[in-house]
Amino acid sequence: MKSILSFFAVIIAGCMLMAQPMLSLPFLTDAPLASLVQPAAHAQFHSGEYGLVLNGGYELGSNALTFQNIFLESGTITNEMKDRIIADMEAPTQLRLGVRYEQMLYGKIKKVPFSLSYRNQQVAWLNFGQPHTLGLVLYGNVQYAGTEISDQDVRYQLASYQELTLGSGYAFGKLSVGGRVKLLLGNTYSELDPFSYSLLTESLGTQIDFSGNYALFQGRSANTPMGFGLDLGLTYGTDSTWKVGLALNDFGQIGWDGDVVSGDFDLTYEGFEVVEFASLADGTNFIAADTLRELVFPDTVAGRQVQNLPARVMLHGQYRFGSNLVGASAIIGLTDASIGQPSAMMNFIYQRAFSPLLNVGVNAFVGDITQWGVGAMLSGTIDIGKVDLGYIAQMENASGYLFPKSGQGASLSVGLRIGLK
Repeated sequence: MKSILSFFAVIIAGCMLMAQPMLSLPFLTDAPLASLVQPAAHAQFHSGEYGLVLNGGYELGSNALTFQNIFLESGTITNEMKDRIIADMEAPTQLRLGVRYEQMLYGKIKKVPFSLSYRNQQVAWLNFGQPHTLGLVLYGNVQYAGTEISDQDVRYQLASYQELTLGSGYAFGKLSVGGRVKLLLGNTYSELDPFSYSLLTESLGTQIDFSGNYALFQGRSANTPMGFGLDLGLTYGTDSTWKVGLALNDFGQIGWDGDVVSGDFDLTYEGFEVVEFASLADGTNFIAADTLRELVFPDTVAGRQVQNLPARVMLHGQYRFGSNLVGASAIIGLTDASIGQPSAMMNFIYQRAFSPLLNVGVNAFVGDITQWGVGAMLSGTIDIGKVDLGYIAQMENASGYLFPKSGQGASLSVGLRIGLK
């Protein structure tokens, strides 16, 4: 029992790191940075300029847990905090986390824009079908003595992969089109789908009935699993007045060969020692011994599974008047949102350019796993001789920091562009 609960504790601790779509990038006039999300921006690369883009970020979000219950103010969790966490949870409760880092070389050769990029992406997702599952992790089973509890939908997914991409674009007057092709290389992939259990602890604590089943896929990375992906985009209009755009991002998949570890168990513990419990000398303990073997030596068979990238469609539009810009974007996930993939969201943005070096923006969105969020960003460009620099720092979802009692997520990303004319 303790090892199973420890497993969930490790998963939760490991998930407390990680990426929401970069909501501000499509509205930038800095084409190389904007091209990270809108491939059609390739068509706006400057002739004779070659450069490097560095970008990275993280996201943490939940559909139920607020930030004050995700991050601890001290090193210990009090019973009051445990009660508050469980009270916040819904059925189901999800956590989605991600970390991203990328480098991109860009330029124009004979009027043909190009980009070569490398991205490392790590994503993690955890689902509790019922709040009392996390209660078992926080309190143990004694808290539920005398009550039968169960959960049919305990799942997690952990993936790490790399992208090698080649991108380009072309402009037809006010219409720009672009795309990127991706070679995908898998690092790590595992998925628990699903773990279900039923637990009854007698009121006096002398008997525990525990049953359930699980199936865990663990990808093998020895031969570097591979796949292919695609980004496509188009825009119409100009940055100086109005512009609309459409983008398809992260359409692709990786095929994984691996092992499927599965088992069914039905365990009754009545207070005697494990040595006696597992003994085969007593014929009455055959079933108990089989159950222990099932837990310690589960069935393992070879399997194959497809990892889908978090594909999404984005529709965006903007209008600029003077130094001000207003815009909106709608993002729709194309893959199954029930396993941590992006769900629908609507984002609104306002930016004001005080100078080429300082562009300030704010945004607010509804939807996605965190249900709502607000954020801010800084961006700008500066020319120093033949060196052209650009930057962006964006916290697209700052609700967890600004409103810890109600905010359910946070994200932060930073980008730097160095161009040579």
